[in-house]
Amino acid sequence: MKKKQEKATKRVERLEAELHKSRLHEVDTQVLNHEMEDPRFSKVAAEATRQARRRVNETEQRHQKAVKEQQHQESMPREILERDTTRENVATCLTLSMLMLVEWVMREYMGGGFRMELQTFLNYFLYLPVEARISWHKVRYRIDANDLSEAYVELLDQACTEINRRKIKRDDRRLVFEVFRGPDENQ
Repeated sequence: MKKKQEKATKRVERLEAELHKSRLHEVDTQVLNHEMEDPRFSKVAAEATRQARRRVNETEQRHQKAVKEQQHQESMPREILERDTTRENVATCLTLSMLMLVEWVMREYMGGGFRMELQTFLNYFLYLPVEARISWHKVRYRIDANDLSEAYVELLDQACTEINRRKIKRDDRRLVFEVFRGPDENQ
């Protein structure tokens, strides 16, 4: 990338010098054309002036094109990053695992016939406030469902009932899930 930028800069500098020389040559031919008194050479001087003007125009066009190319090269990033397909593959696997886990939870605990978008599941169930109370033989999770509509509260209650029915244990402690609605009456 740096080589292309350097080449573009050198080309602009070279064309600037060439443009300067061609403009000087054009001025010289115009002066020669005005000073020419001999009619035999006036046609030759006029042709030299015309050719010098054409060369100036061509050089100006090449210079403008080189300046645009230099600006384009300068706008390019300093380095081109390579895609890390390994990270993409890991991210894809994590995403698919998350989708499969959510699908499994919905099938196992919320009834198999129930369908829901992933975003809806995450918005309504994943970020609910939970209070955990741990004793020697039990871990009680109280899920605050105040912000949920009645249909979603019923789904959550159904899932908690199914989890409790299975008597799942972790570290020899039974996991108990409860859906909490309204103010806490035990405190």
